[in-house]
Amino acid sequence: MFNPLGLCKLLIKGRVGGERLSQTINGALGWGWSTADTLTAGKPIFQLKRLINLRLGVTAADDTLPRRFLTEPRPTGSGAGYLPDMDFLLPLYYEMRGWDEEGVPRPERLVELGWPEYGSS
Repeated sequence: MFNPLGLCKLLIKGRVGGERLSQTINGALGWGWSTADTLTAGKPIFQLKRLINLRLGVTAADDTLPRRFLTEPRPTGSGAGYLPDMDFLLPLYYEMRGWDEEGVPRPERLVELGWPEYGSS
């Protein structure tokens, strides 16, 4: 059984791009996924993980970065001297994910992903 839950970590931590990941999946499973197919498969998985976390008691108050990232500006690079503005960035992130102000997936986003049973609150 194909388990896509670890693919996001592989993309980020393993620094494997979407193209290479789709090649790996296709080679291992004999599928014909494009890079877009691979990335699209992650969207409902991400929403499902959020729904599970919400059910387990995770709230918007838990959506933060480690204290060090919020208190110690990066010393080098394009972000040198800056700290992330979570009050500005978190609402943008929620909007991009299709979540409301509390970090809850909007019913229309879940319907869009093929879960019509979640379309009514």
